[in-house]
Amino acid sequence: MPVKKSSKYVVYLIVLLILQILLMFFNLAFAFWGEYSHGYASNIWAIIWNKGFMLLWILISNLVCLISGIIGLITAKGNVAKCVLSIVSVVLFILGAFVVLITIGSKF
Repeated sequence: MPVKKSSKYVVYLIVLLILQILLMFFNLAFAFWGEYSHGYASNIWAIIWNKGFMLLWILISNLVCLISGIIGLITAKGNVAKCVLSIVSVVLFILGAFVVLITIGSKF
């Protein structure tokens, strides 16, 4: 039985939201557990952040979440699951930006 295109997008949104939540967790893990001692990174979270990977990925993920949420809202056409996941995706964009501010602010 072929899978409808709208259900593929719902699965895409679910995977995207899970990845977004994981990236926000990693950023918060750095903010609260990543530390510098004597001029070098003292644990894995600080090392990852020091290389700039987490900030880059959370910013890219935020933009992808926002764009996917807007596209999902535009193309929902009665699909409640797609509409709800799109709204959650847009809200996670705002929450992701807040997490980035917390993460950067915790180190300065």
